[in-house]
Amino acid sequence: MALLVEVAGGALEAPSPWQSTPLAAAALHIIDRYIGPFQRTLLIAGMCDNCTSWQRDRQEQLLSQLLLSHKQDVAIQLYRGVIDEKPISYFYMFVVNSLAAFRALEFTLPETLFDREFYFVIVLTSRTATESDIEKIFFSCMYFHVLHVVLLVELPDIPVVLFYSYDLFSSNCSHLITPKQVNRFANGRLQHDRLFVNNFEGFYGCPLNVSWYLLPPFVTFRGDGHNRSHRAEVERLNGIDGELLRVLADIFNFRIQLLPPCGKSYITANGTVTGCYAALQSGRASIAIGALSGSHLRRHQFSTTSAYHQSALVFVVRMRRTFGPISHLAAPFCRGVWLCILGSCVLVLILQWLHWRRLEIGGGTLNVLGTLLGNPLVFGALFSDTHVRPLFMSWMLLALVLRTLYQGKLFGVFCLPQYSGIPRNISELLDQNYTLLAADYLDFYPKQRTEIIQSSYAARFEQMENDPRPKLTTTALLGNLIHYNQHKWETSTLISVEEPIYTYHLVMYLRRHSILKFGFDRKLRQLMSAGIVGYINRKYELSKFRYLQAARPLQIERIRLQMHSGLYLVCLLMLLMALIIFGLELLSLRVSRLRRFFEGG
Repeated sequence: MALLVEVAGGALEAPSPWQSTPLAAAALHIIDRYIGPFQRTLLIAGMCDNCTSWQRDRQEQLLSQLLLSHKQDVAIQLYRGVIDEKPISYFYMFVVNSLAAFRALEFTLPETLFDREFYFVIVLTSRTATESDIEKIFFSCMYFHVLHVVLLVELPDIPVVLFYSYDLFSSNCSHLITPKQVNRFANGRLQHDRLFVNNFEGFYGCPLNVSWYLLPPFVTFRGDGHNRSHRAEVERLNGIDGELLRVLADIFNFRIQLLPPCGKSYITANGTVTGCYAALQSGRASIAIGALSGSHLRRHQFSTTSAYHQSALVFVVRMRRTFGPISHLAAPFCRGVWLCILGSCVLVLILQWLHWRRLEIGGGTLNVLGTLLGNPLVFGALFSDTHVRPLFMSWMLLALVLRTLYQGKLFGVFCLPQYSGIPRNISELLDQNYTLLAADYLDFYPKQRTEIIQSSYAARFEQMENDPRPKLTTTALLGNLIHYNQHKWETSTLISVEEPIYTYHLVMYLRRHSILKFGFDRKLRQLMSAGIVGYINRKYELSKFRYLQAARPLQIERIRLQMHSGLYLVCLLMLLMALIIFGLELLSLRVSRLRRFFEGG
């Protein structure tokens, strides 16, 4: 078994002189050049299985040389047989003489660390190792989901140390790993400066099964997802998740092999999984996409990539009553503004009545309020006082701003019709006793108000629009609801509650402790830094003012003539009123009493 000793300065006596070997020099070079500058602690494990006394002495001398000849800025600890949940180092060096010795170490990693990146340096003291032994050692490393492995083998005839690593898959996709020589150490230096090679440079075009859930705009598919020939054309897969997966496939050179689309995916409290999760757990799929949450309470059954998109999870309700064509005209201003304008109108009428009664009170005030309401002012009625004229000018400017503001806000009302009678936040939703349509009971909504239905998002939306019950709600991603409303803008009556439930982080799901996680996470971070992920997100998750078309550029929806029906009605009424007044004025030429009324007599 490995030595159970911690080495500190002066803890061991100097061993008898030995002759340094190229293998020991290569191991020391790795510690001083590649481990010391980045890691303060190195864990070393040693094992010699079925060794002769000469082989055991040689290996012990190698261990002693590693312990005493390295630079003092690297602390070395010998393997005790157990790795803590919080390891002191992510670099491990194994000094073994054979495959059997490596297995006899009984080295283990806690499962909680399987999603962390470790670095293994394996020093093989035997000079008779075969390719099969090297491949099996790499398989043992894959069991711990360790990608960064370098194995040192000294040649028997010349003072050269060969460095081996491995690639995932092989050129004909018949092997899971492919050992390869990546470097060599001779004359005290490495042939290449890079120690650990990138194992994710290419998967040789080998297929990876992908389970997917259709949920626009995150995953879309142009064609029949249940048709094998359609699924073979990966270009049909689109959406945020779909296009990002195709980008990763191009980078890592693997082929996407789509499985039939799965239904809604769930992970229940007792550990039962359905949909895409079931395909991952059974081993039929290596990757699952479809707006899957990175903050799922029971996500520990799988591995997830780093989050690449955020969307708000919201409550969806049905619009019970919309503003009519006339009400649209009142929507730009709130109730308080309209009350002030109404009070001004009443005050104008009172002042006008006083003016007709030949009273001196209210003449100037009438002019001010008249301009506010849009009435013209004759030149003779202008104020002559230089102190009052600037105030009157400011008042007229305020009247102009008020009318301009109304026109601008009216345009916004036409673009985004306002709706009344719907909850603004979650507390109002609860106070109004809405019934939630969901596939499972949710911890943020009362169970007694939840109705369990197992259906897709489209079926739930259709049920909400057609159900006679007025107070129904469901949950959906904001991007998904916007996509649905953009495609059914003429008939959809669904709208989201303004207050979101929480922020939803989108990730790809992998098998538990999948070795793909390390490469995917690293590349996703690079794509996010380069702005490619942001470009894909903006391409598919559109704003409220745009709608999605298959092959056309994005456009802003036009303001249709039907939106102005209320405005046309008001204008028609005003024209009719003006026509009636004009007719009365013509009639006043013949009727003296009517003429005296118009003249204010």
